[in-house]
Amino acid sequence: MRNPDCPKCGKIMDTFADDFWCSRCRIKYSREGRDILRERLMEEAEKLERVGRYEAAAIKYEKLEMWDKAGECRRTAKTNYDEKLMAKEIIREKQVIVKIRCPYCKNLYEETYDKCPHCGGHS
Repeated sequence: MRNPDCPKCGKIMDTFADDFWCSRCRIKYSREGRDILRERLMEEAEKLERVGRYEAAAIKYEKLEMWDKAGECRRTAKTNYDEKLMAKEIIREKQVIVKIRCPYCKNLYEETYDKCPHCGGHS
């Protein structure tokens, strides 16, 4: 497993003996701290998954090297996206604009108008 990211600045932490430390913000963690960071990352990923942010959860799972779980989140994200896209297309199909021809000037105008916008004649 790769070294964990610093919880403060996000930089990948360096390894020294049994400890991890961030060269940017000088935070130091022991090996037990690494397990705590791993648990925290796992909790964040699960929370993101619960609220439907599957792509962000997949990224967290990849940092934990949980490739199967990351792939599952990505497939769920794609399925949700496809369903939303299909619903949007169905709604678009239902929007129909009916036009009628003015008996006076013979121009087309929308059925919702009371009178012809071109000549002012009532149908």
